Amino acid sequence: MVFDSIAQAFADLLGTTPEIAGFILGFSTIMVLLIAFLIVLDKQEITVGYLGAGVGVAFVALVGWWPLWTIIFIALLVALLLVQPFASSTD
Repeated sequence: MVFDSIAQAFADLLGTTPEIAGFILGFSTIMVLLIAFLIVLDKQEITVGYLGAGVGVAFVALVGWWPLWTIIFIALLVALLLVQPFASSTD
């Protein structure tokens, strides 16, 4: 597959494993998509950031640069941030 070849070539360039190169490529892809969404669309909307990051994570997962457990872990972290179970409720 093309994306596996890209990860292998990047790993050869860095002198590391294809898994680590896939994580680096995936993170950079998500950041580029996030910045592109924020530049093109309204910068004040936080949902634009969520949408850009979600599209990036979905793309990276589909091409196989990140394993499935990483996506599940990110989803759990996002859920934890949204629920905020450790926030103090001083009214």
